[in-house]
Amino acid sequence: MSSDTPLSYQQAIEIVIKHASALKPSGTERVSLLQSGGRVLAVGVCADRDMPPFPRSTRDGFAVNSAECAKAGVELKVIGEVRAGTPPDEMPRAMGSGECVEIMTGAPVPPAADAVLMYEYATRKGDTIITQREVRAGENIVPAGAEAHTGNTWSPV
Repeated sequence: MSSDTPLSYQQAIEIVIKHASALKPSGTERVSLLQSGGRVLAVGVCADRDMPPFPRSTRDGFAVNSAECAKAGVELKVIGEVRAGTPPDEMPRAMGSGECVEIMTGAPVPPAADAVLMYEYATRKGDTIITQREVRAGENIVPAGAEAHTGNTWSPV
């Protein structure tokens, strides 16, 4: 094959696997976390909790009940705000019918909400928003435990 001929995806994968499989660790050492850059774990890592430990917003916007937002033009009252890092005991009161909570990326989703409507799809007027599109259940939310469950172990490559 000529050096100016691009490799196919499969050929590139085979070359990477061939070279990577020949790599062997030269030993193990204990280092602090700050010294661990550029190293590979020698043992598996076990999750000590579900990650995320709660449903988490992936966007800034408004936590809503999707059943109430099945079409555009729905008016909802904003009853509070949840920021990333908000402890569970500082969450706004439970959302009721016709209500939503302003939410930031990474924040825990309030219990009565099952979706997050991005700011870009809402028009705010004081303590009220009007939705500009429909919202589906699960939209812009990472479910609790979606990244890891308690007890999951990842082995070094």
